[in-house]
Amino acid sequence: MDRGLVAALRRQDVDVVTVQEANTRGRTDASQLAFATAAGRALYSANVPDFARLHHQLLARGEHHGGIILLTDQSWSVGEQLRGLMAILTARSAEEVADKLEFLSNWR
Repeated sequence: MDRGLVAALRRQDVDVVTVQEANTRGRTDASQLAFATAAGRALYSANVPDFARLHHQLLARGEHHGGIILLTDQSWSVGEQLRGLMAILTARSAEEVADKLEFLSNWR
């Protein structure tokens, strides 16, 4: 995750943990999502195909996750990503994000 985005989110008092900080770098997507879910967190990623598929697989099996937010356009600036993420965080509670697949592009 972009360090500038992490810093900007933290300046907005958003509790962010990166894979580097959590020491989970290199784990599978399923493991990353399970880690985030166990910690009561949503996961933010640009890995659209894998996390969209994982979302659908989990729900089809009746399993749950803490929410997935996907960046579909990696050309978005830090400011654009920050505005989109803050829009989601302002409009949705943790309960409303759980088990949902959100695309940042819908929050422009």
